[in-house]
Amino acid sequence: MVARSQIRPWPAPVAVGQQAAARLGGLLRAGRRAASLCLCALDAVGRAGVGARSFDRIPSRRVRAQAALLARKSAELLAAHGIELRVLGAVPPGPAVLVANHLSYLDPIVLLSVFPALPIAKLEVASWPLIGSATQRLGVLFVERNQAWSGARVLRAALRALRCGVSVLNFPEGTTASGGQLGTFRRGSFGLARLAGLPVVPAALRYDRCDLTWSGDALFLPHYLRTAAREHVEVDVHFGPPLDSRRYSSAEELAKAARSSVVRLQRSLEP
Repeated sequence: MVARSQIRPWPAPVAVGQQAAARLGGLLRAGRRAASLCLCALDAVGRAGVGARSFDRIPSRRVRAQAALLARKSAELLAAHGIELRVLGAVPPGPAVLVANHLSYLDPIVLLSVFPALPIAKLEVASWPLIGSATQRLGVLFVERNQAWSGARVLRAALRALRCGVSVLNFPEGTTASGGQLGTFRRGSFGLARLAGLPVVPAALRYDRCDLTWSGDALFLPHYLRTAAREHVEVDVHFGPPLDSRRYSSAEELAKAARSSVVRLQRSLEP
């Protein structure tokens, strides 16, 4: 004979129905948003774009147009995916080198929607179906990690962008993290700021749920679909005061100062 305490009641039909409806709603929502992402990417592919290798041969106005287009497309994607953005601190005018902690593939979209710039990204993104082609056409500067020649080429293109009056976005940790300890900042973008004589703008991001963070070891599509299924996502961005690159004696010193600023900004976003 089974004890009464061991008998599990069947779930209430109403609760089961609500759960099924919620799952269906999430699937439909993810489908609509994935379609909007594809349409945005196709629109970008259809436009004349620029890449790191062509920067030396195009007019400055086209470089500025690419940054403006990226900002518009980023804002469209945020709205389409229900991503609600809260901005803290003053968004400084460009051109500048913007650096931030790196939590997710959403980070560039979030930052570019309020701070027009050309981002530096790892080369692997260029191979993503459809998205890779779109980002190349939109002027994203791809770097092959651990390849000095690739880094030098991208830094030359980034320097040209800065001299055209366009800001550059970089995540100097070089990879995404779960949001805990901030990694070491690589010196490349800070040497770039010193060479251009332009400020470094530190920023910190924080998402309302820890499972929104993403590492490059995880599959992109399943994580994206789970994120797109949510009704909305909340993200905080805190911009810090610009750092005058001319006040620092080396790229390493500037990198350490920028990292300290980002750490302080992260702490300000803690609940």
